[in-house]
Amino acid sequence: MNYTVNNIQIRWVNDACYELKLPNGKGILVDPFVNHSTNRQLANEDIEGAHYMLVSHTHFDHTMDIGELSEKFDSEIFVGRESALCLAETFDIPSYRITPVYPNETYYTDDFRLDTFWAKHIKLGTFDKPSAIKEGAPFKAAGVPEDQLPLNLHGSYEYSNFIITLKNGFRIMVWGGGVTTDALERVKKYDVDAAIVQFPRNTPDQIVRMCNAIHPQLVFPHHHEVFEEIMNMDMNDAIRQVQEGVAETNPYTTIVNPVKGKWYQISTSAVLL
Repeated sequence: MNYTVNNIQIRWVNDACYELKLPNGKGILVDPFVNHSTNRQLANEDIEGAHYMLVSHTHFDHTMDIGELSEKFDSEIFVGRESALCLAETFDIPSYRITPVYPNETYYTDDFRLDTFWAKHIKLGTFDKPSAIKEGAPFKAAGVPEDQLPLNLHGSYEYSNFIITLKNGFRIMVWGGGVTTDALERVKKYDVDAAIVQFPRNTPDQIVRMCNAIHPQLVFPHHHEVFEEIMNMDMNDAIRQVQEGVAETNPYTTIVNPVKGKWYQISTSAVLL
């Protein structure tokens, strides 16, 4: 006899955007960037649930669809406290939808517990200087409206990582940023079952170190489709290198190479032998 508990469904939308479907059908949307992405295969109307939104930071490629989707789903939006008001003003979001989060705090919903911890944005060079952001040339080239430039400045200086704990105790980490000594030490503190992990702008060796430090059963990458553009590496080859590196030292962690837009069911099973 096979006893199965369906913990969660998950799919990669594009860039850093993931959609999670809870056992009761409610949805969590991570870093909403759908219609405005040049990499998109799905559109906003394809999002099945965004009852909750987690915003790691407020750069345009993590937020540009938050206004439309939060209106559609009446979402509760978790975003860093320093960025919260700017986000609300940029997309004209009513205050009751915004939950400003602090590092190392715990927040409770009807469907899960949310823990937050501090992170630092990965190096972007001169692109990330306040003068460059205020001038706006790189962002305008990416199609970012001028009135969103202040929000992007916040996005460079405030970054939150999350741990979602479901009612049955299943835990998912959402992690992004640079693989630094500080980051590696922070993630070791947490025991999670699955993780959504930033891959690009970190080398495959650095990503292996991060995945081993988190040591979940499953790792889903995010932002990985820009490997070729910014690191001159084939995306699938980079993920293969990470898979092989992790397997050598941590055979209990599986690195998923997700198919964009496809749902994955994460389940816990007990089989009577």
